[in-house]
Amino acid sequence: MIGNTIYVVPDPKVRRQPPEDEVFQTLIRYADTITPNVRKSIRDELAKFCRLGEELMVELEGELASRKGRFRTLSLEYDHSEGLTFVRLGWQAYNKVSIYVDFTATAEVNRCTLHLINTNTGAKIIENVYDVCYAPLYFCELYDTLAEMLEEAYEKLQAKKGRCDEILKEMKKIVAPFVLSEL
Repeated sequence: MIGNTIYVVPDPKVRRQPPEDEVFQTLIRYADTITPNVRKSIRDELAKFCRLGEELMVELEGELASRKGRFRTLSLEYDHSEGLTFVRLGWQAYNKVSIYVDFTATAEVNRCTLHLINTNTGAKIIENVYDVCYAPLYFCELYDTLAEMLEEAYEKLQAKKGRCDEILKEMKKIVAPFVLSEL
């Protein structure tokens, strides 16, 4: 058995078709098990394809930018008592901020995340980078740092895009003889 997900299908007569990214990730993850069990005529090409797929997966995830120092985020705590609401302002301190990218994530919202880490206490929060726009007070002291980090991340992503394009071009050359054209 290959894979680790069990699906419940409402109509057993209808075959489930997994998304292409799930098929690709499963193929790459279990390449060592799959490759020896395919026809000899495609085994070498599949091995090359999987090797390139692994290289592509490495390019598609990882830390893009990181800063160490003292960073604070605003925290708002709401206290409800006797029909009144009180708001307490506080600060959370962190000494490392990182931007991670994971284009292998199946949910689009989790593909670019901001990690705020306090290495002294082990406290860590992970926020979607897009959420920074919707919580301006929360990240008010981080804006300058985040702007620099996003510029750095952009430059690194441009370089990664070039490498990914090269890998995809090689992968297309491998599968081209096996692709059937529609008439």
